[in-house]
Amino acid sequence: MASLNFYGRDPPSNGGDCARTVPEGIQDSEDHTPEQLAEIAAWTKEKDRLYQHQYQNNVKQRDATKARQQTAVASQWMFLQNNTIDRLAEEIQGKMRFIIIEAIARSPTATA
Repeated sequence: MASLNFYGRDPPSNGGDCARTVPEGIQDSEDHTPEQLAEIAAWTKEKDRLYQHQYQNNVKQRDATKARQQTAVASQWMFLQNNTIDRLAEEIQGKMRFIIIEAIARSPTATA
């Protein structure tokens, strides 16, 4: 039996149709472009960096300190995600405006 990737399709080496390689640990990447996958990988790397920086002395800390640091890391991570989501939303809105303007210009009722 041929080996399947985590989407359940045969990889190209087995004659399958799955021609994309997906970074390890990223799931549901069929809906993402390679640029978005790279950005997701960068987010994950930044999150891991924040986690390591904030928790390097975690074993020696009291429970209250651990809770405060967990909250701080979570808020930093949410800030990164929210900024990226806002930027992507603005980019999508700009593309939609362009598509609408182009559709209006091409409509038969548009005046020349």
